[in-house]
Amino acid sequence: MKSTKPLEEQVRLLTKRVARLEAIFLSNKRKVRIPPPRLDPTYEIKRIVSEELGVRITRMTDETREPEATMPKHFAMNLCKDFKVADTTVIAHCFGLVDHTSTTYAAKSVKRWRVQPALDDQYLACFERVTRLYSGKTTSEQQGVHQQAA
Repeated sequence: MKSTKPLEEQVRLLTKRVARLEAIFLSNKRKVRIPPPRLDPTYEIKRIVSEELGVRITRMTDETREPEATMPKHFAMNLCKDFKVADTTVIAHCFGLVDHTSTTYAAKSVKRWRVQPALDDQYLACFERVTRLYSGKTTSEQQGVHQQAA
């Protein structure tokens, strides 16, 4: 069956439908709520990386893909994973991401970046401070740093 509408009208209607579908998709996209600092098991590591690299914590949890924010975010996520602060999915949620694969990708990125001496020095400075923070603590104590009763 052939349409009797002119081609321009068909294109206009199709464009409207696509725009509506995109709007529905974007509104249904899963959103992750970042926990408040007192409940966030990754907060101390975020704070250390923030101080060492001079980036605000809120910048590390934004959806931006700018290198100035992405590199510290990946450093912090990798440190959280290395020190077993929380499960990889929980770590991803604490950084405003949806999936545990974001945490594993961050670890791979850090491994790739550490070949560069300047970035390796920055990472090691963060690593040393986190090591001092968690030295002598068990894994359950690490996870309970911010979950103490108020």
